[in-house]
Amino acid sequence: MFDCRHEVREAGAISVIACEDCGLVQFWDEAGPIPPGAGMAQLFGVFTVLGRFPTLRGPGPEAIVYRPPSAAARRLLDAFPRRTWLEVQAGLWMSHDGEHLILVPTEPGMTHIAGEGA
Repeated sequence: MFDCRHEVREAGAISVIACEDCGLVQFWDEAGPIPPGAGMAQLFGVFTVLGRFPTLRGPGPEAIVYRPPSAAARRLLDAFPRRTWLEVQAGLWMSHDGEHLILVPTEPGMTHIAGEGA
């Protein structure tokens, strides 16, 4: 059993809960809850794909690594725990090191969301 205290964090125009203990990830905007894909797109849609790399201890065999375009965009990563794999939605995992966003699609249908063609 987890003893979580789900802290809501502001990340740009949306709010995020990302729990390192139980893995809960939720997104909200001023109208209420938003789907995970929409939340990820709103937060990280301007990040630049650096490439695909094999994962070490990741939830899948290949990771797509992204770089934020600015220091302000990099701060969006702070809404999520560092070096923790979170399943944002079924088949799409994320983590970050404070500098780069790392997405790992574990289902074929998620590769287009995570950056197919990168």
